[in-house]
Amino acid sequence: MRHRPPARVLSLLVVAVLLTGAVAARAAAAAEVDTQPNSTLGYYRFPSLRAGTIVFTAEGDLWRVPLAGGVAQRLTSHLGEETRAAISPDGRTVAFSATYDGPTEVYVMPLAGGLPKRLTWDGLRDLVVGWTPQGEVLFTSRRGSGLPAGQLFAVHPVSGARRAIALSQAAEGAWDGGTLVFTRQEPNISNTRRYRGGTIQQLWTWAGASAEAKRLMPGDSAANPPRCRFRGASTSSTTAAAA
Repeated sequence: MRHRPPARVLSLLVVAVLLTGAVAARAAAAAEVDTQPNSTLGYYRFPSLRAGTIVFTAEGDLWRVPLAGGVAQRLTSHLGEETRAAISPDGRTVAFSATYDGPTEVYVMPLAGGLPKRLTWDGLRDLVVGWTPQGEVLFTSRRGSGLPAGQLFAVHPVSGARRAIALSQAAEGAWDGGTLVFTRQEPNISNTRRYRGGTIQQLWTWAGASAEAKRLMPGDSAANPPRCRFRGASTSSTTAAAA
C-alpha cells in the first residue's frame, strides 16, 4: 500500500516553491535595475517649468533638471518635506512649501542652490501656487480667510510684505498676464465622478482692481486646478472685495 504525504505537507511544499520563485524574480529585477545607471524609475511630483529648467519633488526633496534631459541635481536635503515648487518669472528663484518646523510654510531659495528663506509664519498649511506679475510669491492659506477654505495671498520674497488677493473667495490660482485664473473652492479630495455638489471647482477669471470676476466655463462644468471648480447656489460671479 502506497503512503501518501498529508495534504498539509503538500501545501507547505507548494508555498515554499512559490516563495522561492518570487524571491528569485525580485533579485533578478533588482540586479537589472542596478546594471542600468540611466534608469528613470522614481516617484516625481509637483513639477515647475521655466526657461528650460524643471524643478520637482522626489524623495521629499527638491530636484533640478534641464528640460532637454540629463542628471537631476538635488537642491534640498532637509528632513522636512519640500513640495509645490514654483520658479520665479526671472528664473533665478524657486518658491516652495516645506515642513521644516512642523507646519507647512512658504520658503524661497536661489534656483542655483543655497539656503532657504522663510516667508510665512501662519502655523497652518500655506501652499505655494505660483508667482504674481509683480514678482511676489502667490500662495493659499486659511489664515484670515473667514471661511473653512483657503484664500489667496501674495508675499514679497525680499521684503516679506504680504497682501491678500482682493477676492472674497479664491482658493487657488495662476496669473496669465494681467488676468488671474482661479478657483473659489479648494480641491474636493473625494474626486467623486460627475460630482456637481456645492464644493465643485470651476475656473474663474479676474482682471484685477475693481473688476468683476467671471466664470470661465458655462453651467456646472467642472475643471481641475489652475486651478477651479465651484457651483454657486444663486450667483454667477463673485465680487472683488475692497483692497
